[in-house]
Amino acid sequence: MRTGHAEPPGSGLAVGRALRVRAVAGLLAAVAFVVAYYGVRIIRKPEWRWPLIVLFSLAFIAAAVAGLFGAFITKAAPVA
Repeated sequence: MRTGHAEPPGSGLAVGRALRVRAVAGLLAAVAFVVAYYGVRIIRKPEWRWPLIVLFSLAFIAAAVAGLFGAFITKAAPVA
C-alpha cells in the first residue's frame, strides 16, 4: 500500500499537474498584479478591463478542466 502522493514524483502525471498549477497561478498573478498596480483606473478603461476579465476567466476554466481530467483519471485508474 502506497502512501503520500497519488503518483510518484517525476512521473508524467505529477509533472503535468505541476505545469497546470503554475499556468493557472501565473494567469491569476498577472491579473492580480495589473489590478493592484492600476486600481480604479481599470474601471474607466474597458480596453484594459475586458482582457483582464478574459484572463481571469481562462484561469478558472483551466483549473476546472484540470480538475475534471484529474477526477476522470483517478476514476479510471485509481491508485491502490
